[in-house]
Amino acid sequence: MYSMFDADAWESLDEMFSAAAAYLKKGQTDAAIGLLREILRRDPQHVGAHITLARALQVAGQAEVALTHLSDAIRTLPEEASLHMAQGDVLGDIGHHDMAIREYQRALEITPNYAEAYHRIGMAHQKRGRLEAALTAYNDAIRLQPDFADAYVNLGVALQQTGRVREAWLAYDEALHGDPEHAGAHYALGILLEELGHLDEARRHLREAVRLSPRFTEARQTLGDLLNAKGELEAAIEEYKEVLRQDKRNVPARCSLATVFFKKGLLDNALAQLQEALRINPQNAEAHHDLGAVLFLKGDPEQGMAELHEAIRLDPKHAWAHFNLGVALSQTGQYGQALHYYQQAIQLDPQHVGAHFDMANAFYKRGQAYDAMRQYERTLKIDPHHKWAHFNLGGLARHPDRGFAALEQYAQTTRLHQGVTSRLFQMP
Repeated sequence: MYSMFDADAWESLDEMFSAAAAYLKKGQTDAAIGLLREILRRDPQHVGAHITLARALQVAGQAEVALTHLSDAIRTLPEEASLHMAQGDVLGDIGHHDMAIREYQRALEITPNYAEAYHRIGMAHQKRGRLEAALTAYNDAIRLQPDFADAYVNLGVALQQTGRVREAWLAYDEALHGDPEHAGAHYALGILLEELGHLDEARRHLREAVRLSPRFTEARQTLGDLLNAKGELEAAIEEYKEVLRQDKRNVPARCSLATVFFKKGLLDNALAQLQEALRINPQNAEAHHDLGAVLFLKGDPEQGMAELHEAIRLDPKHAWAHFNLGVALSQTGQYGQALHYYQQAIQLDPQHVGAHFDMANAFYKRGQAYDAMRQYERTLKIDPHHKWAHFNLGGLARHPDRGFAALEQYAQTTRLHQGVTSRLFQMP
């Protein structure tokens, strides 16, 4: 029986290389690395083997070994642009974006019209937050390769990040014009359309993205989030479950699935998902936040508040954790402490309607009627149709010097809502 390194086991180096690539694709990284090293022993100038070996080493968690290998290969083949590109890719993946740019620029010195090099320079600038430099590089790539769909997509993302929404939309359209089955373009356009409020069109593009690339978990997660926001909870559950079928350790999908169960009142189901999420990643602030909300509603306020405190410890800028801790403290009668957390939530998110409204309620419970009225008024500046703020402000407006205002506030309440239901603990 031949081992994979026996000289007679393979008819050619090309066959060996194809086998190594297949091993890598199937996750058999050690086998791929061994076979690629054998190829390079036989042909030290096999560029494809050098690049694929570097990729395999990186997959195996040996990025520094990959860099050393590529540096040695470049000394042997200094004018091989693709080796500089591979070196740049590894450097970028470990966060050395400026060093990556230098490697891509070296590739351009060797091959001046290398569109992919400009594209990757743009990606590196974008990761460093240098959006104008990224836009210039993407446009250079497109100038050299007018049908470069990937470059159009990343151009669109950079334009969107600079607030140039219309231009971003056009860039995504150009990507889809060149490649109608580009899953990334459908995904990016879906996100943009969702942000613009075109939810049906956004859903169409996100569905197309997952149809074209069924294992595109980011697109499937985003589709689930959109369906969740639209109240299509069963459809959202199916998307999140499919993400988890593909990746059981996907913590965001577990948190999102827990949120849907929470909305459906299935607290035990939500609890199970969040406990598993925290088993996978105990440092996930979102999971601690959501678990706190679930535990509180299940009748364990002490542990619920402990989870919310942990969420804030892990992420001090988590506005919803501050807000819901305020809600928990209010519901246990600790209004003074609740005010502190509502104020923190408002500082982090000045447009957080719930924090403004519940802060007003806490003022009222403490007997601070005028502070409560001012806070209800702030709530209504953000959301003029907030029925509870109108209702409560109307009640407070019966103060002798604001008697006429009460009539208008109650009338506005009646116009907006004929019946009032109780509020529940909230998740974002």
